[in-house]
Amino acid sequence: MTRAAGLCSGVLPILLFAGCLAPRIDVPAGYVTVPAGDGELLSAVSPDGNRLRVRHHENPPEGTLEFWREAMQNELVAGRGHELLESSAIAGPDDRPGWEFLFRVDRPEGAYLYLVTVRVDGRTVETVEAGGTEAALREDLPELRRAVR
Repeated sequence: MTRAAGLCSGVLPILLFAGCLAPRIDVPAGYVTVPAGDGELLSAVSPDGNRLRVRHHENPPEGTLEFWREAMQNELVAGRGHELLESSAIAGPDDRPGWEFLFRVDRPEGAYLYLVTVRVDGRTVETVEAGGTEAALREDLPELRRAVR
């Protein structure tokens, strides 16, 4: 085996795996990417302080979209006290089904909105999350939804 062939055989699987983890989202206009944190594939912020992030989580074989839709809603409403404002089925440009939520939560500094999309792709659960003050995030909602879908 040549040195180049050996290098390609070791690097190619890593590149292919990394490609599988690439987020399937366009960063909305007005947002800039920032270094991703632990568990994040993408992190971006707006000048108003809104934050957007994409994460992939391991999905057990029994983890259907319906399971994750219900689990996410239960955790954020019952577990964290968020108010569910909207909930609907969505599909992205790649026709992967998903579920979108819009939550509101009151904090001492004011009301916040939290937009969450969940999709299941085999062994991966993808979440796209955007949060910020109610006024700032509400203004960005159309662009955020376009980017996710």
